[in-house]
Amino acid sequence: TPEKPLGPIPPDLLVASALGARFDEVYKHVLGRAWDVLKTAHEPEEVAKRLMEALREALVGCLVLQPEKKRHQEASKFALTVVGLDKINNDQNFNELYVRLGDDGRVLFAKDYEDGTYADLFELREYKPSRVHSNQQKRAAESGEAELQTGRKYLFSVGRTNKLHGESPSAVINSCVRSEDGNPKVFFDPRT
Repeated sequence: TPEKPLGPIPPDLLVASALGARFDEVYKHVLGRAWDVLKTAHEPEEVAKRLMEALREALVGCLVLQPEKKRHQEASKFALTVVGLDKINNDQNFNELYVRLGDDGRVLFAKDYEDGTYADLFELREYKPSRVHSNQQKRAAESGEAELQTGRKYLFSVGRTNKLHGESPSAVINSCVRSEDGNPKVFFDPRT
């Protein structure tokens, strides 16, 4: 006997995602089209989760995210508007990696670099003074910036990448543009 249709999409699969109205509308449309052809054997709720993940990756430029303010360790005077990659990837393992957001809550891509799909990547690290601490103290005194506080976390520039999604945080970090010596190349200067 032919399997009967699934019926309407369960409401818990259509809740707002906190990624913006445009993303939610696209997700509802794509899920609706897929739902029409899915059978119980396809595990429709699992398919819905996979669709959400695929759309997060494909539509990263359309996501409207809730910004956070974090200070950069090289220029702590002004806070940068950022969002954790855990919000973009829906994975807590990425909670120490950040990208900048524009005033509209969207990922700030480096429009003048390559094809415009690259973003500067930051890592939240605990500040531990070292021998360069005196240089930071001197720079802070000259520029009027607040001195970095031991034990507090500050953003640290990791590099520039066009792959904000990956299997792990290290995979995303490893996708950063490399310099000739093989180390990640840092483009972002927080003092400018």
